[in-house]
Amino acid sequence: MAQAGAPHCLPSGLQNLQPLDAEKFIIKGSAGSGKTEFVMQVAIKLILPSTDWFGVRFGGMEHHVLWIDCDMKFSVERFSSLLKYSIENSIRQTELEHRDDSSFLDSLGRSITTESVSELVEACLGRLHYVAPADNVELRVLFSSFPTSLANLAPPPTSWALVADAVDAFFRLERLEQIKPIISSDSRTKLAPMEDLIGHLVALRTFKLTFCTASSKFHPSGISAFELDSSGRKLSYCGRQYSVTITRFEGFTVSD
Repeated sequence: MAQAGAPHCLPSGLQNLQPLDAEKFIIKGSAGSGKTEFVMQVAIKLILPSTDWFGVRFGGMEHHVLWIDCDMKFSVERFSSLLKYSIENSIRQTELEHRDDSSFLDSLGRSITTESVSELVEACLGRLHYVAPADNVELRVLFSSFPTSLANLAPPPTSWALVADAVDAFFRLERLEQIKPIISSDSRTKLAPMEDLIGHLVALRTFKLTFCTASSKFHPSGISAFELDSSGRKLSYCGRQYSVTITRFEGFTVSD
């Protein structure tokens, strides 16, 4: 069966690729390479309105997003700043596109105020849901319980996306335990939780879209994987390289 194209919530510059799995993506890289910025940009596109707002088009998907924060580094201040910038940038683009239409610009100026922008930011943030599991047991329970726990939600799971940041964080902690001088006889079983997690991730079909970040050593098969180099300036996918820019206001952007 032919794969669908990439979802338009991916950063610009990546929307023409053909993913291995059009529902699940993993972003890999070392610490500080920009993985969280990548998925923040994705999440913003997911929660932005899918319809016009006083004539402004955001190109969003108006999904609900469940953000699983495995290493407790999510910054709501950073996320809100990027969201507000994205909204304001779309407003500026709309003004440029209609610069010769004074009637439209007058109407836009009357409709869009500081208060209305703040209300839109709040409405978008209302579609972002946050959870921070304490360990890999809680994380695996989350993954395995999604089909039943989300079944009766409104909106339905088809309008939800999942972002799991640092999905292998607990596994890295477990590996540190393994290299202690005294290793228990059942140390080999300590790899099982990560294997189970990969199995849950590959089988997960509850959400419309799933995005995970992990270290470069995380290799689940059959999932579309992007890899950031240690500098955070290059992104590779299926042998093709893209240039990456991360700025304070725009966040994560990609170019060929």
